[in-house]
Amino acid sequence: MSDEVIKESFYEIQTKFEEEFDNTELAVKSDRPSESAKIDVLDIKFEKSKITLKNKEQDESKENIGTKASAGGGIKKDE
Repeated sequence: MSDEVIKESFYEIQTKFEEEFDNTELAVKSDRPSESAKIDVLDIKFEKSKITLKNKEQDESKENIGTKASAGGGIKKDE
């Protein structure tokens, strides 16, 4: 029997992006930072971790084909 495991770690990360634009209109239309944006990590908060046996994880993924994508579509925490 194999003792191989998979560890998933979840963190909440607060960041600040700084980016230069040629004008205000371009800055307003930008909905996400570009590759050239400067990023500062302000805070990292550990939320949880989950360790599962590798064989068990593979068995679950075979059983849940097609359901994982729809499982995350609920109401968000802040809404």
